[in-house]
Amino acid sequence: MDIPIIPKGGTITIEKIIDDKLYYRNMIKSLRANNLLYADQIINNNPENIRILSWAQVTKGKYPGKEPYWYKTFEDKLYEAEFNFAQQYDYINTFNPLTPINEKTKFTVTKMEQQINGSLNSIPLIGKIKEKQSDNTIILEHYTQIDNNTDNFKSPLHPCKQCDLFPNLTEKEGQKGKKNENNHYIKINTNEIKSYDLEIRQIRAKPNERLNTNNKGLIPKLIQSPESILNFCQQKDIAAQIINQQNSVELEKKKTIIYFPSMLHKINNIKEKINQSNVNFIEAFTDGSCITRKTPGNLVGHYTKKTIMGYGIVFKINQENSNEIITLKGKTSGQPSSTRAELMAIAVLLDTLPEKINRVKINTDSNAAIMAIKGFIEPNKRKRRRLYKNTYLLQTIKELIDQKDIKVDLIKVKSHTGIELNELADKLAKEGCKNGDPTEINPQGLKNVKYFNTVNNKPIDLPIQEYMKEYISINHLIDWKMMYRTTTTLSQWIIIATDWEYTQETLMYTSITNPETSEEDQKLRTFKVKLFINELPTKQIMHDRYPQLYQSPTCIKCNEKNETAVHSLTCGNGIKDLRNEFFIIIKKVLQKELNNKKANEIIKTEFKSHSDYQIDNNRIHTAKADQFSNFSFIDIIKNLIPKSLKKILKKYLKKEKKELKNIIIGIIQEFTKKLHNNNPGKCSKCQNNIEKSWCHPCNAKRFQNEFGKWTSENREIDELIQQIQLNANKYQEIIEWIPFGRLENVAYLAKGGFGTAYKANWLDGFIYSHKNQKKKWYEFGKQVVWNRCGKKNVCLKSLSNLTDNIDFLQEIKNQLKLRGKNAIAIYGITKNPTENEYMMVMDYAEYGSLRNLLNDNFKKLTWRRKYNILSSIVIGLTNIHEMGLMHKDFHSGNIVNQDLTLSYITDFGLCKPVTENNPENIYGVIPYMAPETLSRGEYTQASDIYSFGMVMLEVLTSYQPYYNIPHDATLAKDICEGLKPEIKCEIPKFLKEIMEKCWNFEPLNRPTAEELKSQLESYDYDDNEIRKQVNKQINDANKSNKNSIQYDPNEMHPEAIYTSRHLPFVKSKNFNTKQWDFVIPDDIIEEVEENEIQEN
Repeated sequence: MDIPIIPKGGTITIEKIIDDKLYYRNMIKSLRANNLLYADQIINNNPENIRILSWAQVTKGKYPGKEPYWYKTFEDKLYEAEFNFAQQYDYINTFNPLTPINEKTKFTVTKMEQQINGSLNSIPLIGKIKEKQSDNTIILEHYTQIDNNTDNFKSPLHPCKQCDLFPNLTEKEGQKGKKNENNHYIKINTNEIKSYDLEIRQIRAKPNERLNTNNKGLIPKLIQSPESILNFCQQKDIAAQIINQQNSVELEKKKTIIYFPSMLHKINNIKEKINQSNVNFIEAFTDGSCITRKTPGNLVGHYTKKTIMGYGIVFKINQENSNEIITLKGKTSGQPSSTRAELMAIAVLLDTLPEKINRVKINTDSNAAIMAIKGFIEPNKRKRRRLYKNTYLLQTIKELIDQKDIKVDLIKVKSHTGIELNELADKLAKEGCKNGDPTEINPQGLKNVKYFNTVNNKPIDLPIQEYMKEYISINHLIDWKMMYRTTTTLSQWIIIATDWEYTQETLMYTSITNPETSEEDQKLRTFKVKLFINELPTKQIMHDRYPQLYQSPTCIKCNEKNETAVHSLTCGNGIKDLRNEFFIIIKKVLQKELNNKKANEIIKTEFKSHSDYQIDNNRIHTAKADQFSNFSFIDIIKNLIPKSLKKILKKYLKKEKKELKNIIIGIIQEFTKKLHNNNPGKCSKCQNNIEKSWCHPCNAKRFQNEFGKWTSENREIDELIQQIQLNANKYQEIIEWIPFGRLENVAYLAKGGFGTAYKANWLDGFIYSHKNQKKKWYEFGKQVVWNRCGKKNVCLKSLSNLTDNIDFLQEIKNQLKLRGKNAIAIYGITKNPTENEYMMVMDYAEYGSLRNLLNDNFKKLTWRRKYNILSSIVIGLTNIHEMGLMHKDFHSGNIVNQDLTLSYITDFGLCKPVTENNPENIYGVIPYMAPETLSRGEYTQASDIYSFGMVMLEVLTSYQPYYNIPHDATLAKDICEGLKPEIKCEIPKFLKEIMEKCWNFEPLNRPTAEELKSQLESYDYDDNEIRKQVNKQINDANKSNKNSIQYDPNEMHPEAIYTSRHLPFVKSKNFNTKQWDFVIPDDIIEEVEENEIQEN
């Protein structure tokens, strides 16, 4: 089917195209048949003036064709497109009008001229080279283009059909053409042609790569704009377009008010009628109106709103015998307001009056218009004229009054009070909005204006300060929506799973739609947009743009993966934490309407198991999504809202659509704040992305500059501190040398198996960031480099019986690795000058050891608090095991508490990698040691699990294991033969079963730390089953115990030893508990009794 061509000459308007249904259908069919994504329909008026209509998208998708009501937009824009085609063709992208490109680009399209009989044939061949063959021939996909030299017109390229040129393809070669009957392939000898590139514009993506969606056939606004950028950014101002259509006489006059031709004809008729009358006085009624027209938008249930201004004028000619009424209506553009429409009506009225009229009475119901005219003609010195809105319009009225020397009486009338002619003017104004002829002000026609406020050669008739903010914001908004990089982060499946209505609401929420905005809102909005389009200043982005400055895209924190936007927010295990934070936010929303039990159930069954909320690890370290990528939690981080979120919340909350929408947007906004807080930011000095308030390269230099200002008087300790400071990526990873003089009120706490503990006040506190470098800070005459937390209680621990520093330094390293992971924090090293011993400086636990907590506060510990203590201990133990370590000295004396529920693991002196095991050198507390350790000196992570089982018994009952018998060789032998401690009271079966699994004789049958963590968490999340059973077990246990569980220290056997000690073993030949030889020297108990301090 050929593309219909408008006949030469004459005029064909859009109304005629719409009315001619047959022509319209044929035109649309031809566009689709030729696989044209976009096409320009030419309306031929005359050789010098050609009107161009940019059609909407035509695809092969589920809903091909143009957007609804496209012709409504065109009717308003028709007269704006009156300029020469050759001029327009320079910057219109024929294949995609949304992308104006002014430079020559390669489209693999070549214009060729065949050489026949030694001369060049004038018939051009345009096509895409599909294959180059060995015999100097090419297979060309042939395109055609209408070229009318008379009218200076070239149509878009489209695939050729039924072409008779070069029908010499073999059957094999011709099969390529059979794949698509719309394309025609020809074979050409390259030796006989001359080729050169056409100036053609490149589309942003191939048609089959364009993102389409079956979401009711609409493409999200985030990907493509419904209107051409040409119409918004590059159209000529309306006045200039209409001037081009008028004759040379009108152009020379430079009329101040520009009318559409039909409107000009009406005004001339009115002038003639007034001239034929014998009056020199006219009374008139004017009115202005604004209406908002809604057209369907790109999202379901959304509409595009456009405000149109219209005006109406009623002329009343008072003659002797009769009064003649003449009406006039029109519309105008500019900053929407009824006052502007009213002023335009008054300006048109004055311009219409002939010279014989010397007085006019204007009745209007707009007091604002009257005050504006009076204030502008006789200006108030306190109000500068340039701050008036509608300045050009007011200047036009002033010049018309002066030019015609006419007296104007402005009368305020009440609206809608039954004044017939005023009601008629109001009706005309409303009709003018719908079908009135356009009228515009031409500022260049004004005589007394020294300069014009313009943007892109468009005059703006309002204060430049007010206009620029909105204009620039909209410009940037459209630029962002058109950027190709937004499409690279999406796939077909992600688009389908995304709720674009809600996503647009959160991403596109700007200060234009919300006039009341804060600095925090602006920062958050900028962060969201940059995160979505991958524009956060990450190492990957900076490396791509400035490879000479940023030589590596690798993250400076992990030094493993490329630093993309998502990676910078989730480096380490951060993405798991973010996912949990997201669920917590949803849970809080659910708890407002449902109980805690139901909320937990929904989180587990509906969200945690749903594919939209899983972590796609493959997309964390890349900004792009391939065509097979599904929606995941990565897309939620990028502020895309899944449809499933709306579906699930609607199912359980039973809210109206508007209220549900606000809830969902609130969830995403709160989650975005969490992301923004996790955003590492950029160092102002080196421009690297950093941890919050911590730049590794810069702070390493600051530490290095201070190395000469301190010393521990021990080379190994100095090197350890310096190495840690140089490698720290956040303040939690540093330790420092702390002068003993900065510690005060040092007091003895207790003595354990490996050292002595003290309490002290640290006057400075730990470092958390560096001082602002723009200002130098001094304290006691010295420059201060760091921000510190201030005075803080700390615990000092010294290690006794050390032959060298290896064990001391190893414990510091282990403690530092686990800081912030349910292990007590370490801040640095100091030296007691009196005792000449080095000491670790650690965080102070207010409640002391877990044993002390149980002794002093067991009655305050509800079953829930006991459960929370065990959960925090398991989390700490899981972190130790995940790092490939084992504690090897796990008991209640090495666990401390900050409060009644939060426990921390400490004392990592024996902590070793799982590959290190020395059966000849065994330390520990016998009741907490596993059978395999006691029998053959073997220690594994499963041995820590056995010890945790004993800690469970202690927390749940307050009784220490084997508290009433001696801790000697007999007890060790009994444990190896299967002895279990006595359970002194009733405990919930759920916890008892977990505890007894930890006591299993076979190490391989004990649960791992991760499995323990999961089993304890099931109490929180499985409301229907486990929690209901556990609550019943708790009630039964309370009745059985009568709430009277309490450990009595006086019942402890004098030879029960709960501090770590060295235990020499004689190993057995095999792990048969009946064939072992185990001896504990008699003097070991005496040695411990001399040094031991019980922790009460």
